[in-house]
This record gives sequence, C-alpha cells and structure tokens, in this order.
Amino acid sequence: MTVEADRIVDVTVTHSDEGVDRRALAPDRIGDRFRGRPARPPLAVDAISGATISTERLIEAVEQRLARWREAEHVR
Repeated sequence: MTVEADRIVDVTVTHSDEGVDRRALAPDRIGDRFRGRPARPPLAVDAISGATISTERLIEAVEQRLARWREAEHVR
C-alpha cells in the first residue's frame, strides 16, 4: 500500500488465502476502489458483485495495514 498526503495511492495484494474470489483481487479493481480514499478507517468501498466476503476481507486487510502505517508514522 502506498499513502501520500494522508490518501491511499495504491494497494497491492502480495498474498491471499485459497478460496478468496480472484475478482476482488484484480489490480484494476483494487486500485479503483481504494485510490484517493482517506488513509484512515473505516474505509467505505463498493463490494464487488458476487465477491462480497472477499471484498470485506480485503477492506479488513487494508484497514489493518493502515493502522500499522499510522503507528509507524505516529499519525493520529
């Protein structure tokens, strides 16, 4: 994940568990859904039709990464 000026610039999935719907992990879909969003939870993105659970897991993973980023940057 890349964050600039407290906005998400890019999200890349480097690992996923088997069973996650691949449509939710397509790079263009990830970028389109997260790019420009504020770098703080809760994130609100549209679910991918037919991949709601995968989308929810992806949002959880991005929110966890944002929490670690904020701790490392001492951002509140």
